Amino acid sequence: MAEEPAEPRPVARMIVWLNLFLIACLAPPYVPPPPSAADLPEPTDPASRLDWMVGADPLVRRPKMPTGSLGPGHRGLPDLMVLSRDDRAPAAAWWDLERRNRGNYVVAMARGGRLAAVEALSGSADAATWLAPFAAPTGPIPDNPRRPLAFLGDPNFEEQLVLIERQVLLGWLDAPSVPVGPVARALTGVSYDRLTATPAGALLLSRAAGARDEAAGERGYSLLRLASGLAVENAAADSDSEQAAFKSRSEALRVAHGIAEGTSVLPALLLMASADLTRDAGADRSAGLGLVAQAALRWRDACPDRPCVGFDRIDTFHAASRWAPEATGMGSLWLAVAWKDTV
Repeated sequence: MAEEPAEPRPVARMIVWLNLFLIACLAPPYVPPPPSAADLPEPTDPASRLDWMVGADPLVRRPKMPTGSLGPGHRGLPDLMVLSRDDRAPAAAWWDLERRNRGNYVVAMARGGRLAAVEALSGSADAATWLAPFAAPTGPIPDNPRRPLAFLGDPNFEEQLVLIERQVLLGWLDAPSVPVGPVARALTGVSYDRLTATPAGALLLSRAAGARDEAAGERGYSLLRLASGLAVENAAADSDSEQAAFKSRSEALRVAHGIAEGTSVLPALLLMASADLTRDAGADRSAGLGLVAQAALRWRDACPDRPCVGFDRIDTFHAASRWAPEATGMGSLWLAVAWKDTV
């Protein structure tokens, strides 16, 4: 017959109860997390309303829409409210909403609507019209047609998301007047580390923080001027002698800036410029020039957040012109380079 387990000794019981007592005393009281902007009732002032609309999603795929009276000064928002209620709205309607509201936060939200559609399509060929501003072809299909996304290098679903997510982040940088506080607060969530590590995400957060480093801004501007001049020289180098002069100039810049041998000099200069300009993004000039540097890296297929393709590269050069005259000049240089490369 099995023996019954011995009863715990009084000393052992006392130790157990003492441990439980200490745990109960030392454990911090439960404090519920503060409600996010999305959980709060709809605010009436415009600044708080934008925070409420963005909520916890910096990619604004399905932002909350106001229900009350908007009052004056809400360009594009009434159209966005109408479009967001139409589940069957075509891609062209979202592109048109963006086109009519440049320099406004509605640009980012229109792109967020397109992102939501791309996510729902999960890699379908129908994503083409949501990723680029072209209407789907009509009429008879030709023999051996190209794949719908061949013009973008046939990106897979994950790459499609990179393309459109980057467009959304850049939408928040469409002009210096666009409020970036709400999206910056939403980006602080751990789940968005991937976005904050991208050039657009880093520039956006630096802008929202009002980061200033005038020395870095001047250095970045100088590096961008060097890189842009080198790009123009490369684009214009048609003869053998011009190509040789370009290579000599590139080598001199490589040595002068301590760029590792065998590294492509032009992208290296652009990367350094982008990093410096991001440190000074609280200044309109540096933020605009940072956009030029990022778009230039993408044009040279050297961006950190690949794939670098996308028709929004040219759009970013144009958007930079809304920030500062210097950004307009640098953007125009790169537009000339882009047209020469295209021809």
